[in-house]
Amino acid sequence: MEDKWRLVDLFLEYKGLVTQHIESYNHFVQVGMTELMEGETNKTIRSESDQRWFVKYERIYVGKPSVNEDMVIHETTPQTCRIRDLTYAATIYVDIQYWRGDCVHRRRGVDIGRMPVMLRSCLCVLNGKSREELERLGECPYDPGGYFIVKGVERVLMMQEQALTNRIIVELDSNKNVQAFVTSSTIDNKSRMVVCEHPSVRKAGLYVKHSAFTELLPCSVVLRAMGVQSDIEIVQMVGVERKYTDCLLASLQEMHEKDIFSQKSALAYLDAKLKYKQEKIEGQAKTTGFYKNLDSWAVLQTQFLSHVECVKGNMGPKIRYLGLVIRRVIAAQMDQRLVDDRDYYGNKRLELSGQLVSLLFEDQFKNINAELSRQADILLGKWHQQTAARKADLSGYPDLMEMWATGGKSRLTQAMTHAISTGNWNIKRFRMDRAGVSQVLSRFSYMSCVGSMMRVKSSFEKSRKVAGPRALQPSQWGMLCPADTPEGEQCGLVKHLSLLTHVTTGESEASLRQMLFCLGVEDAEALSGEELHHKGNYIVFLNGTLLGAHRRPNKLMNNMRYLRRVGRVGEFVSIYEHEGWHAIWVASDGGRLTRPLIIVKDEKPCFVPEKHVPLMVKPKSQGGMSFADFLKQGVLEWVDVNEENNLFIAIRPENITAQTTHLEIEAITLLGVVSGLIPYPNHNQSPRNTYECAMGKQAMGCIAMNQFTRTDTLLLGLVYPQKPLCTSKTLNLVNFHHLGAGQNASVAVMSYSGYDIEDAIVMNRGSLDRGFGRCFVMRQTKVPMQAYDNGLKDMTAPPPSSNGEKVRPNHFASFSCLNEDGVTGVGEKLEDGYIIVNKISPAETKELVSVDHNLKYRATPAVYKNPVSSYVDRVIYTQDYEGKSLYKVITRQTRRPELGDKFASRHGQKGVVGLIVGEEDMPFNDKGWRPDLIMNPHGFPSRMTVGKMLECVGSKAAVMEGLFSNGSAFTNTPATEIYKTLIKNGLAPSGKEYLTSGVTGEPIESYIFCGPIYYQKLKHMVVDKMHARARGPRMVLTRQPTEGRAKEGGLRVGEMERDCLVAYGAANLLLERLLLSSDVCNPTVCRRCGLFCGRPDWCKFCNTADYVTLVRMPYACKLLFQEMQSMNVTCRLNLVER
Repeated sequence: MEDKWRLVDLFLEYKGLVTQHIESYNHFVQVGMTELMEGETNKTIRSESDQRWFVKYERIYVGKPSVNEDMVIHETTPQTCRIRDLTYAATIYVDIQYWRGDCVHRRRGVDIGRMPVMLRSCLCVLNGKSREELERLGECPYDPGGYFIVKGVERVLMMQEQALTNRIIVELDSNKNVQAFVTSSTIDNKSRMVVCEHPSVRKAGLYVKHSAFTELLPCSVVLRAMGVQSDIEIVQMVGVERKYTDCLLASLQEMHEKDIFSQKSALAYLDAKLKYKQEKIEGQAKTTGFYKNLDSWAVLQTQFLSHVECVKGNMGPKIRYLGLVIRRVIAAQMDQRLVDDRDYYGNKRLELSGQLVSLLFEDQFKNINAELSRQADILLGKWHQQTAARKADLSGYPDLMEMWATGGKSRLTQAMTHAISTGNWNIKRFRMDRAGVSQVLSRFSYMSCVGSMMRVKSSFEKSRKVAGPRALQPSQWGMLCPADTPEGEQCGLVKHLSLLTHVTTGESEASLRQMLFCLGVEDAEALSGEELHHKGNYIVFLNGTLLGAHRRPNKLMNNMRYLRRVGRVGEFVSIYEHEGWHAIWVASDGGRLTRPLIIVKDEKPCFVPEKHVPLMVKPKSQGGMSFADFLKQGVLEWVDVNEENNLFIAIRPENITAQTTHLEIEAITLLGVVSGLIPYPNHNQSPRNTYECAMGKQAMGCIAMNQFTRTDTLLLGLVYPQKPLCTSKTLNLVNFHHLGAGQNASVAVMSYSGYDIEDAIVMNRGSLDRGFGRCFVMRQTKVPMQAYDNGLKDMTAPPPSSNGEKVRPNHFASFSCLNEDGVTGVGEKLEDGYIIVNKISPAETKELVSVDHNLKYRATPAVYKNPVSSYVDRVIYTQDYEGKSLYKVITRQTRRPELGDKFASRHGQKGVVGLIVGEEDMPFNDKGWRPDLIMNPHGFPSRMTVGKMLECVGSKAAVMEGLFSNGSAFTNTPATEIYKTLIKNGLAPSGKEYLTSGVTGEPIESYIFCGPIYYQKLKHMVVDKMHARARGPRMVLTRQPTEGRAKEGGLRVGEMERDCLVAYGAANLLLERLLLSSDVCNPTVCRRCGLFCGRPDWCKFCNTADYVTLVRMPYACKLLFQEMQSMNVTCRLNLVER
């Protein structure tokens, strides 16, 4: 059974790391767009001005990714879009038929706009390509895909965590009273209904709260309005037991007091409580028919519990559903254990890329249709008023297709591009206003890229200090990584999927509904309220909708699971029993978290190593088995969060008992991709693993195989990245050994001088000379060549020559790296202030200038601004998405570690370089080995990172054997085996060695713990942060020094620094820092009136110069007084002689 972890490898071949994004997008393109077009309000567009005119959609599809240049369309690739700052998008086409004149016309392939294409999706040119083909296209074969390229920038849509819709959720309100709510969500409508107690203590009974009504409504009145004729029927719909009837009596009595005894009187009562008397008609032009009258019956049919379908006006399903909601509230009042947990992950759904893009497309598609309908009303109305219409002359009949395609196309393209490029999903139609939906794909390292794709963002406000949504829920076991979450205010709100987690896409309900009826579910339509709630019955729900009842729940569940395992039902359909509510929930909706488990039958796993492992190793062509084959043969099955509640899952094969139903595939799958970077994580303190998940994304290394052909704004990489000696199964599965982000350092744990306190490390200069920690930094500088309205555009000019003129010293040095075309050459060394591109711009950009006219240009060069010199790596000349010329200059710096640079191990132990020591002064052993770095032993006791010690001895044993050690979570190489290996190779099992001091030449008094540990160089380097200033620029408004290193800003002496100077009594230093070196000024003030004088020698208020005095004060103080004067608040200075 040890080889069952190979199933994880098969899963990644079958699904991949980011399959949830890609499958969701594919589902939208292949199914969702067509369903949207087939919608009742979208299929056909009509006009009020001409009853015969219509436009009908027949088909919608998306072409290949392409770019339109000079009216010529040709296919493009992702790498081309990155280099040229283009959007990787494809054209959306529709086939339509429409009325024009006196007949129906058809058009094929009408272009309605462009939609960004997700990489590796079914539309992408990379889909299904082999490794060699990907390399020819300039792509990294290990790139996961699942993101968009918009204007040359890679952006990923984060998975959005949303509350469950179309389900009954019972909770406690702010007053600790029980209430139940249902958030109904359909394509046409979204609403929320609450059943609760009245806030007034005097009023008993239960009430219904809905946004369409102005106040709370007695639940019995709502049931009567929906068609329940008698009181006994109302009681039967809720329950005939004593506890239910007692709670309903107050509501029934209130209904009688209001003289409501019929459906008509109940509807009249609801009409008086309506909030809005008119409703907007969706998809219609803004004419007289834009609104229709609204009554309570229409609200009950369309807005109240809108997810419950009423066929031909039959309100029976909604009556039964409302009765269930009331029943649950009463039951939860009697037993608080029946209150739902809102943070339970079965009550959450994830919105994926496909759903988010679908909402955006639906909104724009409806806008296009509404605009077309509006144009048709205007143009056809004008035509009917003309003489040609009366004479039946159809030659001038307007052709709306030509005008519509141009306007609607650009709007749809701009809306989708803008939303993905900014991350703002502002859709008024669906009352959606979210920010930060899309983020720039992090390319600091390969792990940060993969981690961005697995990220889940909660809708909970990060500023609220509430523990519930942030806590690690038991329901997240195996679905979400327990370690990978950020620190600070987003802790617990931003999460990451576990290794084998898959997010479902929606499946059709029709066949599943029919299947359940065939398995013995009695249709709710055929049951009365009393029969539905009979003691032996279990109520069956399908995606939150009441389906019926079943008398043998265990038989139904076993049959459904059998059908799922043999492939008769969708593999992601879940069925589970809620004992408290006596209900069975069948779910096939999208956004559920699922994971695969091995099925256990008769205390034996269905996975048999002797039979299945050889088939796993074989290729498919030779009879091998894939992950899909294991699902079809009933060895594995997908399980969601809710179904896990009915299962007994064993962690290891030896834990299987008679009650066990499933077995975990591998313990490492409980963690995510990024936390798989940590060796021996189960031996570390939990916060250390969380710290490493954050730092592992900041580690330099190899970001992709095509990193030297990319044009990222900032690219950080190691010159000599290595594979870790102590690896894990997760790292091997996600190809980390091809794209390493660190180096194996020989570490000695000892105290060496005083420069290693507070986690600082002492480094060996000889190791740095050999390339340890050496990195490169590549930056991109864009130089756009602007084209102006008067026909002129920016140009490049050759470097100037002296011609005998006197110029300032080093004037020509800044032009020394330019070629004759005015652009820097590859390989040139750039110093601070050197010109990269000698660009010149026309002086006149608005008015037209004659060609013969002597054109004047001004210098607008692109200057290299960095105190550290760089070399030009590449120069690219291309055109961007607007057709403008563009220079991209990529500069390169090679850096070796220096004092202050940040390093970290894979156990959350970070530290800066405190001292660099010559190799001759480092301690050594009898074989001449010297450590690359020395770590202070005080880093272990309080941090409790035992995993780091195990990594050290494990890597040491691996080196002696010429192998890689296994540091996987829960299934790592045991310490006893490591000890045996070390003893076999003549080393101490404790990992300690006898060392001699390199300074004194004497033996060190104690044995030193040492061995190889994988160290990461982080992006925080002292060169990028070091800053000092004597004199420099000031802000115009306050005359204080600017702020920030990029603006050559001053170093702020803040409040705490001021307090320190006050405590020391350093008055003159305080005066110098806060006044003389900041914004000192000497305004003139009149001693008589106390106001500032407009002139240096005259007070215009007193009309005299006798009292004018110079005063030294901060300019910000003077500015404050003058701003207050502008608001009619006078500040007078009372001057006293010193």
